Amino acid sequence: MFQAQALSTPKAPSNMRGRTCQFPTSISEQQTQQRRKQIREAQRAYRSRQQSHLESLKTRVAQLEDVVAQVGQVMGIFHDAVVKQDVLLPQSKLMQTVILLQEEVGEHLKRAEKATSPAVRGCEFQGKINRVLSEACQFTHGPANESPPELPLTSDFWRLFFNSTNSILPPIQTTTSSHDDNATYPPLTPANQTIPYTTTPFTQKLYHACAKSGHRYLTNPTVTDAHMWPEFGLMLEHLPRQEVISYFERVLSTSPCNPVLDDRFPFISLGNAGVRFSSGMHNLLPFQGTNGVRVIPSEEEWFDVKDVEKYLFEKGIQLVGCYDPASYTGESSLIVPGQVLMSNMIASLDEATLIDGLSHLCICMGCVAGFRRRDVESFIWQNVQWTLD
Repeated sequence: MFQAQALSTPKAPSNMRGRTCQFPTSISEQQTQQRRKQIREAQRAYRSRQQSHLESLKTRVAQLEDVVAQVGQVMGIFHDAVVKQDVLLPQSKLMQTVILLQEEVGEHLKRAEKATSPAVRGCEFQGKINRVLSEACQFTHGPANESPPELPLTSDFWRLFFNSTNSILPPIQTTTSSHDDNATYPPLTPANQTIPYTTTPFTQKLYHACAKSGHRYLTNPTVTDAHMWPEFGLMLEHLPRQEVISYFERVLSTSPCNPVLDDRFPFISLGNAGVRFSSGMHNLLPFQGTNGVRVIPSEEEWFDVKDVEKYLFEKGIQLVGCYDPASYTGESSLIVPGQVLMSNMIASLDEATLIDGLSHLCICMGCVAGFRRRDVESFIWQNVQWTLD
């Protein structure tokens, strides 16, 4: 009986004995494994792209460094050939060298944008500069029979060229000269037509004094172009020093002293000089059809000789001397900052002192003399005399 029961009990297969039961993997685990695989593949792709981008940046940096080195080489060639030689080139030749430099730098900038552009060799630029400079040297030789006065023309041109804006000029300093004040000048020829600019005794005296002072300064062999740039930079940018001297001599030959007809010397209205007062536009009419008018903006206010005269009249300042401001009619608007004047106070100024002082404060504005307004005001109020009527 017991044997029959044992035979009826089912037995497990031999291959299933001793093993735990295993259940199929869930769907969520399969999705997790799939996501991990995708993340690993994305990370490998990202690292590959980063490595490729880094290699590209390294190549680009190396290319730009090469371009910068080439530009530095070009600038070094230009400095050694043009600036370091300390030679004042004619304007035309100077512009040629600057244009060559601009074109050369432009080629390198194009190369920086396009990696396939060929490199420009420095020796080619050196050859171009040398050709221009050799032509400039041949051009500067004058006729054999011409012997102009020896003047020091070695100035730091590039410092003057880049620092001068023609709107804010350096301060003007008083200069002394040992030249003879009674020097004679070439007689006025019929070709030297004058422009009726100085119409009163005061403007004639002031204009003549400024022209005489400027001529002494220009012909002083101890003064270089660099030293006189604050006073004559507006003209020396375009004309040689000797031509400016020649024009001053022609002006000093006129009687009464007036500008001479020459379109190379326009009326340069720097900082509204010549048009400062209500009737100032009338001052420029004689120059419209003759030497011309060139307007240069400036943050500072500037005067010409007529502006100085009208300023004195506007402030009610009387000049002691031959010039009589009473010939003008109008109401005085004399105002001194911080002071209220009584009606019986009279402001007077010695004419000779004023003309001598302003002749050392002027600059060359083409065919006329110019004065910084604050210099004029400072000089006037330091020398004015107050008296009771």
